[in-house]
Amino acid sequence: MSREAFWNVDFIDELKLRFALGTAGGRPNFHAQYETYGNTPAPYGRVRWSTRLNLANRRLRPEFTREAEAGVDLVVGDKLALDLTYAWRTTDDQLLRVPQPAFLVFPWQWRNAGEVESRTWEATIRYAMIETRDKSVGFRLTWDRTRQVVSRLDVPAFRHGPFFVSEGRSVGEVWGTAFATDCADLAPVGVTDCGSFQVNDDGLLVATGPGNDFTEGFARRLWGTAVAVTDAIGDTLTYRWGLPIAVRDRSPACIARDPGKREDCSLTGFLPLGNTTPDFNASFATNLRYKSLTFSSLLEASVGHSIYNRMARSGQ
Repeated sequence: MSREAFWNVDFIDELKLRFALGTAGGRPNFHAQYETYGNTPAPYGRVRWSTRLNLANRRLRPEFTREAEAGVDLVVGDKLALDLTYAWRTTDDQLLRVPQPAFLVFPWQWRNAGEVESRTWEATIRYAMIETRDKSVGFRLTWDRTRQVVSRLDVPAFRHGPFFVSEGRSVGEVWGTAFATDCADLAPVGVTDCGSFQVNDDGLLVATGPGNDFTEGFARRLWGTAVAVTDAIGDTLTYRWGLPIAVRDRSPACIARDPGKREDCSLTGFLPLGNTTPDFNASFATNLRYKSLTFSSLLEASVGHSIYNRMARSGQ
């Protein structure tokens, strides 16, 4: 636009609008069309037994992706440049490894099982502080954010390790047992008296009983005992002394389907713990040049994502 005859903004050296549209396909793995087996090794290299892994599927089709991208490039005063991009993408016939009913013997099968929608924002700021023949100093700041959602799922919702795949939920969500960190986490099961609970030095809520401290398990021989608590309607709830307490809440998947009927969703201990997709990524780069000598540095950050520690979860 800055090269057109009607352009008369002197301090903007360049303004460019851009748009791109593209499609791509992703072929399934060659072995996904066949039944696959695994061998369980025994000592000295012998094979103990063979286990079934994946059910054959010769009707697999390539997944198909449509992507559109719009953006603007701006240069101000020959020193400051701004690039802003928004991209949206839809992948249909998404290839997923889905669990199978027990009577089929094979636990998994690769299938074209749904659709995933993705939205991405990207921004880049570049500043050329010094630019001469013998030397230059420049800085670059980048930022991006991506959100992916399973917009359609052609099979029942399922778990794959710590991940939960369900229609309407974000890609990369980690689900499992959440442990209480505050007495308010026990409100869904009717606990209102917090005098029998304390937060231990790991930040987890544990049952200690009235007058006890979570550090007195050995001194008062409290390990292995139980703590009885009366809930809001007079029923007795029993907790093991000093151990983390699993949170039970209304089913998030049920609430997502029908937010207006929260009370109709049964209590569950299977809850979202986090997401492996970061809230945003950012980086800062510098480039210094003096004649033939160049110095570059780069700082990168990924903020807001969750890392699943399988060993720590098993230990709890």
